[in-house]
Amino acid sequence: MITESMPTYEIFPTLLFFRAPLPPDIPLVPTVVDGVLIDECLQMLIVAHLEVDDAGCWVWRGRKASHDYGILTVGQHRLAVHRITYSVWREPIPLGLEIDHLCRYHPCANPWHLEPVTSKENLCRGNGVSGINARKTHCINGHPFDERNTLLYRTPLGGLQRRCRECRRAFGHAYREQARRTQVAHAS
Repeated sequence: MITESMPTYEIFPTLLFFRAPLPPDIPLVPTVVDGVLIDECLQMLIVAHLEVDDAGCWVWRGRKASHDYGILTVGQHRLAVHRITYSVWREPIPLGLEIDHLCRYHPCANPWHLEPVTSKENLCRGNGVSGINARKTHCINGHPFDERNTLLYRTPLGGLQRRCRECRRAFGHAYREQARRTQVAHAS
């Protein structure tokens, strides 16, 4: 039976467990994250669903969204758990920035494994096609992607694409040579 004098967190006494302890000095201070008040009760609920692994990641054991990101539904709002933990235990997330997992492990909610970055920086650091291509220093034929040898093209969706100037030159030369041979073959 719940009475008004009981602290709210006592509603969840069976949830207050985790397999490996989180640091004991984690303060429980009400914080607004993405327009939603995260009070001490919700923070304790979050802590109850975290497990510390060998790498120091605070692994979310609750509900997950696509790509294994932990989510918590508060009223009508679906919130990313890593955004909550960063905002509560580090600092508010600056406007226009995303949270990047430095550990590259999406279920991790350890605020010291997270960093606010721009969307572009987050994509470039990732393991998707954009990130892989952004880290390339040479073209497929070994020519360097440097200022002198790199051409930038605007894609139909408005992005930029790098092309190797040396490969483009070789392709143009081979194309013209093939066209010349075809023209000579038709003339004879």
